[in-house]
Amino acid sequence: MDERIIRKEVINASLDVHPAQTALLIDYDEVNILLSSNGREFPTEPRQCTKVIRLEGFAKDTDVRQLAEDIVTKCPLVSPTRLPEIEQLLYYLQTRPVTSSSSPKPLSVSPDAEEASIHDLDNYIDLLYEEIEDKERGAKLVLQLTRNPEFLEEVLAKETVLTALARVLREDWNKSMQLSSDILYIFFCFSNFSQFHQLVAHFKIGALCMTIIEEELKRAKKWKAELESTKKSRDADDFRKLQKRYRTLIRKQDGLLRIGLYLLLNLSENPDVQFKMRIKGIIKMLVEVIITRQAEPVLILALSLLQRMSIFKENKDEMKRQKVTGAVLPIVSDQKAADTLNLTLRLLMNLSFDKVIRAQIAASHLIPPIAKLASTIETSPQRQVARCLLYQISKDEKPRNQLSYTDAFPLLVTQVLNDRGEVPLELSALLINCALSAANAELLLKHNKGKTLKSLIKRGLKTKDALIMKAVRNLSIHETGCKEAMLPYIGNIASNCQSKDDSYAIECIGTLANLNLPNIDYNLVLQEYNLVPWLKDALDTNTTLPDDIVLEAVLLTGTAAMDDQCAKLLGKENFVQILIDLLKAKQEDDEMVCQIVYVFYQLA
Repeated sequence: MDERIIRKEVINASLDVHPAQTALLIDYDEVNILLSSNGREFPTEPRQCTKVIRLEGFAKDTDVRQLAEDIVTKCPLVSPTRLPEIEQLLYYLQTRPVTSSSSPKPLSVSPDAEEASIHDLDNYIDLLYEEIEDKERGAKLVLQLTRNPEFLEEVLAKETVLTALARVLREDWNKSMQLSSDILYIFFCFSNFSQFHQLVAHFKIGALCMTIIEEELKRAKKWKAELESTKKSRDADDFRKLQKRYRTLIRKQDGLLRIGLYLLLNLSENPDVQFKMRIKGIIKMLVEVIITRQAEPVLILALSLLQRMSIFKENKDEMKRQKVTGAVLPIVSDQKAADTLNLTLRLLMNLSFDKVIRAQIAASHLIPPIAKLASTIETSPQRQVARCLLYQISKDEKPRNQLSYTDAFPLLVTQVLNDRGEVPLELSALLINCALSAANAELLLKHNKGKTLKSLIKRGLKTKDALIMKAVRNLSIHETGCKEAMLPYIGNIASNCQSKDDSYAIECIGTLANLNLPNIDYNLVLQEYNLVPWLKDALDTNTTLPDDIVLEAVLLTGTAAMDDQCAKLLGKENFVQILIDLLKAKQEDDEMVCQIVYVFYQLA
């Protein structure tokens, strides 16, 4: 598969001062977004990076505010919203005591600056049996090795490495978020390869990862509650400081969640693993992630995992119980983050084959934003998925009627009219369903003073498109003025009833049969377009025409018989006997029997 990098994204950027130099450190993860040959975008695994911003000429009298603004302007890794944080770090550098040269102290080497070597792996294992700080250092050094796929086999050859890491994670995950993140990242590196999944499962890392994520979500909820209570009880400065601390913690926590969810996503390739995850409550956990988190990488992973699991009935039923449709409303309404939006729509598409979930989608007020996406002029992957999803939703009467509260239906019809080529199948199918709603039909009738409806009828007659004509037929059932709007085209419709294209002929016959208006002279219509001999042939028991056309011919006969003059004509042409013979031949077809009896009623 040919893949190319289309953009790079920077996530989880954290700021700190350099431990020894007059400089700032930016630790961040860099993700390459690749475009596959089939046009799908997907991220690579994050790569940890560090950028050093050296502060030349920095002194006690340096204007900290101006310098902070310069850093934000020149360094794209730093968001302008972090300007106060940079000022604080610069102020700390100005006031940080300088170590005396007469009594030098050894500099502690930062784990980020220490380069790992596969030959020192035994030493790193030893660190995992020391205090938390040493465990953090050991885990980070092992992580450096495992991020290189070439070292995975060598790390695996040391049997005690993964055992020690799993033990540390199980015992100390709640003591250090950084330690938890690094160890999960190590196992994530192994989970990128299917042959190592059994190894990861052996240490029960998936279950432990879920436990960690659940506890972190509880911790975040507690932090938020504390922040809300502080807002009422303390002054504004204290609240701002606590709010800043809260955001920092959430940002760090997002990094942990991202790694944990990515690990679970890799492991979920196995349906048996998905079953265990569902039993342990992963769907409820993922829904909470979507509701409470805002970081796009975290949301992408949670949605990807839900989408993968949604193809199995048991998982789908659990998502129904957890009301996942309500959780994704902000994502669908926002429509700014293309990746999360696309994943959300595909998730809803998978779920929309369940009637109860379709009702939940409607109840969650998702129809207006989905309709907006489906009817947009700009071509996008989201538009096609939104149309398919809206088609699924419009299969039910109540959600279909809700579309009339948007201007989607007339806009979709306009797009069909403006499209000179073949109309996309999902768009035609959506129009057919929407046309069944009387409210939508009335909306279309009022759009552009009725010209849009007339143009749709003309398009169906000109292109002989059976699907467009089916939408016209569905519109013709409504008593809201649509029938009258079709009167000028009754001749064109009648002339196409004998079309060689059976699918197109069925829709034209059905449309004509729906036009049961008293001011239509069906006696003239049947004779003008030579439909009497055709009807006799269609209703004959020895006809070669399909049963669908025979049924439509019966319907048309019933409508025509409403005209007294036409009823006399049909009587003279021996239609009563023809229909009796047809009734005997089709007596097991309930629909056919009912319609034939209706014709007798009209002829009586």
